Parts: sequence; structure tokens; C-alpha cells
Amino acid sequence: MRNLLSAHFARLWRSGWFWVGALVMIWFSWIGVDSTRNMLNYGEPASVLDFTLFYVQPLSIALPVFAAVFLNGDYYYGTIRNKLATGRSRTAIYLADLVLIFLVGLIYSLAFLSINLGLGLSLAGAPQTDFLPSWEDILQGLPVSLAVALGIAALSVLLARLVTHRTVPLTALLLGMLLTFAAQWIDQILLIPTELPVYDEAILMVDDSGEPVKGYRKDGVDYTPEDCPKEPNPNCVGEPIHALLTFAQNFSPMGQAYQLSRNSVGTLSASPAPPGVLAAFALGFTTVATGTGLLVFRRKDLK
Repeated sequence: MRNLLSAHFARLWRSGWFWVGALVMIWFSWIGVDSTRNMLNYGEPASVLDFTLFYVQPLSIALPVFAAVFLNGDYYYGTIRNKLATGRSRTAIYLADLVLIFLVGLIYSLAFLSINLGLGLSLAGAPQTDFLPSWEDILQGLPVSLAVALGIAALSVLLARLVTHRTVPLTALLLGMLLTFAAQWIDQILLIPTELPVYDEAILMVDDSGEPVKGYRKDGVDYTPEDCPKEPNPNCVGEPIHALLTFAQNFSPMGQAYQLSRNSVGTLSASPAPPGVLAAFALGFTTVATGTGLLVFRRKDLK
């Protein structure tokens, strides 16, 4: 596998698509830094840490497209048949591809973080408040994000090695965007509350600390949001669809990336899953995608 990786890296640094992907990651990172700086200039609370884990979202688009272009070059130029002719097994070729694409994902991640944390901290800083992410949140989320990046790499290799048509880069782009939009759509569905308050009018109440809070009045009785009578929400999806959507959101790399970019581990409409649970889903997806890819690639006609 060492020789396979050496050959990959010899091509990698000369690949224009590799550098385009790195520039895309840097550009997205700079947008977050510039947005944070503008918000702070207007006196609004903001932190570059709010965008740190966002890197998995552009990575979920840039990495599949790069893998599709880079790995499919083996088919066009007959390189893959030469590898087999020299005694390399299909399993070794596939696993070398996975290692390479994951390492490229790490390079892309470092490019993003170097702007976000390197340049961003000097220009905008990372003020701490109760609702902005803390360094503890970032340190807790980074290992999870690496597991998600591995899942994105596994998906990228699966697509690149099994789809050999020249339109595969466009297919990878469209699939990445489709799965990202699906993650946003599923998140909005899961955010729909299962119950709605039943009241005659909304009112302002005073809590124990003397702060005004929203309350409800029904039949002349005032209720807090927690105590107000409720009825089932007809717009909320029921079981088993709710459970299936929750699983899809946690199992899909794009769903995992969307959750991390929202600074929330686990779907927002349910009890948040611990970071380790989301990482386990990411590793589970990697195992399934890699196993499926190996199974099909071993039987694929390469002529």
C-alpha cells in the first residue's frame, strides 16, 4: 500500500483540482471570519468559534468532487489495470484510495482551520457568552468532526470507484448538494414540536427573578409555557417516520456535518445525542460504505 500511496501523492501535488478544493475551503473559512468581524463592528455578539466546526459542510462537497476527478483518472488512462498487473490487489487499491482521500480531507480541514483560528482569532477573536460556543465545545466537537470527515471520505471513494462515467464529478457535486439540502429539510421536520399550547391569548408574565417572560391565558387562568394545556400538533410526523428521519440524519455524513455546523450534536427536536454517539454513527457509516465499496469493486469489470 505504501507504493500505491506514493504514486497517489506524486500526482496529488500536480493536480489542479486538489488546489481548487483547498481554495474553496479557505474561501468558506474567510467568509466566516469576515462575517464575524462585521457583526462585532456593529456591536452584535459573534465569535469565530461559531464557524470552526462548519468546515465539515464545504468538505462534504469539495472532497467527493475531488475524489471523483482524481480517482477516475485511473480508469481513463488505464492506470488501474497497470496496478493490478503489478500484483496489487483490488482491496489494497481501494484502501489506499480511502487513506489518500481522508488525508486530503485532513489537508482541506487544516486549510479551513488555519484561516478560522489563525487569522480569525487575530482579526475577530472569540468572545465568550452563554450562547456562543466555547473552547470546550470546540475541543469536544473536533474529534467527532474527524470521524465525520472519514465518513465523507468513505462516501467519496465509494462513488468515485463505482461510477466510472466521465460525468461522475457532476454526479458527486449534485449528490453532495442533494444530501446537504436533505439534511436541512430533515432538521426542519424534526424541529416541529409534537404538541402545541392551547390558549385564548398570549400575555407577558413576570418570572421569579422579575424578568418579563411570555405566557398564555386560557379561560381566565394564566399559564407559563411549561404549564399551559397542550394538544397534539397535526403537522408533526409520527412514528415510525420520525425515528427513520432521526436515524437518517444521524447516519448520513451530510446530516452529521449539518448538525456539527449548527454547534449541536444530535437532532434539535429530540434529546441531543452525546458526541460519542454521533462519532459512532460516523464510524458505522464508514464501515458500511467501505465494506460495500470493497464488495462491489472486487467484482467490477475494469475492461
